[in-house]
Amino acid sequence: MTYVYTFKVQLVEFEDKIWRDIEITSASSVAKLAYSIIAAFGGDGSHLFGIRHNNNRYEFMPEDDFQFSSDPLIDSVKTKLSKLKLTVGDTLMMAYDYGAGWEFSIELISATEMNPHKGRLYPRVTAGAGNGIIENSFPSQLEELMEHTDKTGKTLHLYSEYGGEMIEEINEAADPDDVFEIEWDYREFDLEDLSIFFQDLVQRTQHAYESGLSNK
Repeated sequence: MTYVYTFKVQLVEFEDKIWRDIEITSASSVAKLAYSIIAAFGGDGSHLFGIRHNNNRYEFMPEDDFQFSSDPLIDSVKTKLSKLKLTVGDTLMMAYDYGAGWEFSIELISATEMNPHKGRLYPRVTAGAGNGIIENSFPSQLEELMEHTDKTGKTLHLYSEYGGEMIEEINEAADPDDVFEIEWDYREFDLEDLSIFFQDLVQRTQHAYESGLSNK
């Protein structure tokens, strides 16, 4: 029997301000849950991730001998969520971008039998708050930006060199042709807009990770 799992996913240290409710089927892989979280929080899928549950670590393993710790690792791509034997109230933890240290708390808040004719609806985001993470930055930097917004009430203008971290002003040494500007406000969250593009974002994220795994 296939179930629809509803997870409350919260960005650690910002639980009340940045979160998502994500529905996904129990037939999906642990990696698919990770891709859904990355997409839902604005990540680009350019960093490794891992999910922990009951002392087990489910990692993305690009090579058969991939191992960066002494702990035994389980391949998240090959493991279905159903294998975790989750019950409502169980909590998983996900790490994304080990250098930056982004973490997500993932609580299973409901599990219902899936209508076999509606499997294509999932994964999907059903509720949320907050903008998400900023790639190539740290949680401490996000906290500073959020505090600035709370203090001033203003939307921030952030700048970045392509592939670099977001900054609040342009470095004089930066090449202007390589710098782009965005408006960023942690309070912004558009469920309708995210829902339109979400499955495509998840598929792109999955492709970014798994496109080189055809020989596994």
